[in-house]
Amino acid sequence: AVEIFLSAVCEHLNIEMTGREYFHDYIDKIEKHKKNKGHPLPLKKQMNILNKQRVNIKHFCILPDIEECKYFDNDVKLFFSELSLRFFDRDIDSISLVDLIDDVNAREYLKKAENDLEKCRYKDCQINCRKALYILFEQPYDIRYIEGESRLADILMSSREDKRKYKEKIDREVFNPIDFIKIKHEKIKNELMEMGIEYVTYKNLMRKLTPSVYYYKEKKKWVVMKDLLYRIEYNRDNAHYCFKNSVHVILEMQRYKNKEKWWKEEGGITTITGLTANV
Repeated sequence: AVEIFLSAVCEHLNIEMTGREYFHDYIDKIEKHKKNKGHPLPLKKQMNILNKQRVNIKHFCILPDIEECKYFDNDVKLFFSELSLRFFDRDIDSISLVDLIDDVNAREYLKKAENDLEKCRYKDCQINCRKALYILFEQPYDIRYIEGESRLADILMSSREDKRKYKEKIDREVFNPIDFIKIKHEKIKNELMEMGIEYVTYKNLMRKLTPSVYYYKEKKKWVVMKDLLYRIEYNRDNAHYCFKNSVHVILEMQRYKNKEKWWKEEGGITTITGLTANV
C-alpha cells in the first residue's frame, strides 16, 4: 500500500518513471522534487523498516520482529496523512474513490451520499445512491419524448400519426413517472455479467435497498417513489452497503467502458472497376 501511494505521489508530481523503481527510488525522486523543497520525507526511517520487513518475509521467509510491527499501522496512517497534505494539498480523509468517477452527475450524487453517510442521514444516502445509479442504468431507457432534446427523436415524432401512436402507447403503459423507464432486464443482466459485476448486488441496490426514482430533465426535478407494499429499511448498514457497492459498480462499469474500442466512421468516394461507390 505504501509503495502504491508513493507511486501515486510521483504520478501526481509528473515525476518521470521507468516502471522498474524500487521502494527507495520512489522516496529519492519525491525528495528531489521541487515541491518538496529539499525536505526529507516524514517517517522515512519507519517506512524503510516496514519495507525491510516486507522483503524479509516475502523473499527470505524471515518472520518479522513483533516489536517493530506494533507501530506500523499508526506510522503508515501518519505517513499517508503528511504526504497527502504536502503534495496533494488535501486531507487524506477527504480523498475518496468517488473522485475517480468520470460521469459528473453520478459523481455529484455519490458525493452527496458520502456526506449523508458521514452525517448519519441514511435515507438521504440511499436515495442519492439510487439517483447516481439511475443516471447510468435507467435514464438511457427513458421513453418520455421531450421536444427539442434530440434531433433524431424530433424526426421520428415529426408526423401527426407518430405522435398519435406515441400518445396511445403512453396512455396504455404509463400510470406514474416510473413507468417511463422501460428497462430490458435480461440485457442489463448480460452486460453486468460481462463487466464482472454480480447481478445480486445490482438487484439489492435497485430493488431492495433504494426507492425507484425518475428525473424530469426539463424541470430538473426528481420523483422518489414510495412503495406501499414493500418497506425499505433506511439504516446504517444498508446505507453503507449502498454507498460502497454503488461506487464499486459504477467504477467497474466505467473501467469496462474505457476498454471498449470504437471504429471511426469515414466516408469517401472511390472508383472500383469503373463503378463509383461510397466507402
